[in-house]
Amino acid sequence: MNVESPLRRLVSAAGAALAIAVVLGANTHVQAQAGPATIRACIGGGGSLRLVGPSELGWMRSADCVLADGTFWCDDEMTGAGLSRKTAREMGHLPQRDHLVDGKPQRGMMTVLAGLPARHKLLVHINNTNPVLDEGSPERRELERHGIGVAHDGMEIVL
Repeated sequence: MNVESPLRRLVSAAGAALAIAVVLGANTHVQAQAGPATIRACIGGGGSLRLVGPSELGWMRSADCVLADGTFWCDDEMTGAGLSRKTAREMGHLPQRDHLVDGKPQRGMMTVLAGLPARHKLLVHINNTNPVLDEGSPERRELERHGIGVAHDGMEIVL
């Protein structure tokens, strides 16, 4: 990860003790100090984020702002639309909605994020098939009821 990213500049400009958790993939954990702030990132190092484990959840809980992978709303989004033979999880993405894995309930990213104390919880990297892109959709309203927003071009986050 290039630590001289816009996120680092954003955190540096905040000038307060805070943490931003970026959840895009798994296997590689990066911490970049930016003055009193910390960027905690979980970036795909050839891996994926099919679930949020205890270590990821621990540093997500300590963040003031969590930017999470919002690629797919549900696990069968692409297969159901006939656009892919792979599910969201098979492509390395944790869908937003809870789902079943081998017949067992699996928490989706929305459930994980809803349980976090972060002031800002935002989805990034959203596929154009994801219904949360429609501001009037039931899925978007469900996210908002859980205190989760959808990032957009030019968005500024005040920390």
